[in-house]
Amino acid sequence: MCIRDRAGYWGTPTKCDIPFRTAQRAIDYIFDNFNVSALLWTGDNIDHTIWQQNVDNQSLPTALIAGYLEGKATPKNIPVFANFGNHECFPVNIYDYLGVGGDRIRKQASIAYGSFLNAPARQMLEQKGYYSQTMPGTGVKMISLNTQVCNSLNYVLLIDPSDPDGHLAWLIKELEESESKNQAVFIIGHIPVGDRDCTKAWSKRYQAVVERFSATIRGQFFGHTHADHFQVIRSVTDKSVITGVIHITPSLTTYDRSNPSFRIYEIDSETHHIVNYEQYRINVLDSDPSNLIIERAYDFLSEYGFSTWSLKNYEDLAERVLKDRATLRKFMINMYADSPYARNQSANATHRLAMETSCYLKSADYEDFYKCNGNDIFQNAYFLYLTVLEEIAGEWHRKSAGSIPDSITE
Repeated sequence: MCIRDRAGYWGTPTKCDIPFRTAQRAIDYIFDNFNVSALLWTGDNIDHTIWQQNVDNQSLPTALIAGYLEGKATPKNIPVFANFGNHECFPVNIYDYLGVGGDRIRKQASIAYGSFLNAPARQMLEQKGYYSQTMPGTGVKMISLNTQVCNSLNYVLLIDPSDPDGHLAWLIKELEESESKNQAVFIIGHIPVGDRDCTKAWSKRYQAVVERFSATIRGQFFGHTHADHFQVIRSVTDKSVITGVIHITPSLTTYDRSNPSFRIYEIDSETHHIVNYEQYRINVLDSDPSNLIIERAYDFLSEYGFSTWSLKNYEDLAERVLKDRATLRKFMINMYADSPYARNQSANATHRLAMETSCYLKSADYEDFYKCNGNDIFQNAYFLYLTVLEEIAGEWHRKSAGSIPDSITE
């Protein structure tokens, strides 16, 4: 927990969150310096003092940020697409999609984000916690996932883990609709589906969905880890085939041991494919109360030596992280936004660090991650814990006609 009276004015890159003024200044900087087409906001808005939280204060940070964003975005007609994370839940991680707890979270989210959404999307958010809406002026459909239905620490899922709340069935229908209209789709979520905090059963089926609709899905944008990295999605039948990339953007908070960050994506206006992205950081340690230092850290293509964007770049970069120490050191600096911790990781780059980082980047399947590391997966305590939970929950089963197709569930 952060000792608040010892934290820096703008925050401190340790196990400590930022004051609201830092978020305000970052938002100001974005609107003052960029002509953005949309803002993506992937949740976890409350601080990490989880034992001091209660139902009454849980939604306050979200409401404050949403209100400030509305004052900036609405006058410029800039759409904001948001979802909630595992820390918006009370208790943390526990999302009862069948009961009162889930109702409360969805209601709070629909109120906070309501001014950014049209009526159908707002209603869907309140009812299910997920929604879709077309971006004005672009024709791109934005799909916002509710990743609490795959949260490994959400014990409510033990009751019925089979496509909780019909989320994947709904996602497939949304993608089928867009495919039929040749409409590009962006997907945003909180917990990356390849992360160990997303259940194996949900993650594997999501990746099968991504493979099926890889020509329609143009970008996937997630948060949760607070770090700057990515995960490659591979074909469920041929691991050599890349079907997508999960972009994981570092957080605006300093928790845990990082400088605050935000990212600007460059999108081709005709194809809606990602062209490049620029990463920005807030140097909280060298800033003083009168001057917050916000810096352009790098752009993806130049930083890692690529001429044009492609899915293959990410696999190549993951391989270079393993084999080239200079690339590993650079990647570690970027992963934790050039904080003291990042510099320490970079300076002490070992083969074990290279292997762990590369393996994490190469696949969105955490079983692959453990095997890639050369470890016995059943000797890993957290993997064993997750395996036991999924064994208790049992296998997925078909709920009703018109649910998830056989090709996805089997």
